[in-house]
Amino acid sequence: MEATSHPNLISVAAAIARLNCGRTRFYEIVNSGQLPMVKCGRRSFVRSDDLDTYISCLPPYVPVRVRATTA
Repeated sequence: MEATSHPNLISVAAAIARLNCGRTRFYEIVNSGQLPMVKCGRRSFVRSDDLDTYISCLPPYVPVRVRATTA
């Protein structure tokens, strides 16, 4: 079975697109241990379950209220 057709493995490019981040930021996340990668031959992949877990653990966005300035 070819790794690219395995439904549980996501290519690095697809993971970057799903996270909507740059390649440098993606590898910062991987190198920090927050998102594990696996190798299949020379190619690197992310398990879809690991990516889902990483995304679900991200903190929610909390908008910052801007105070009106009084003169």
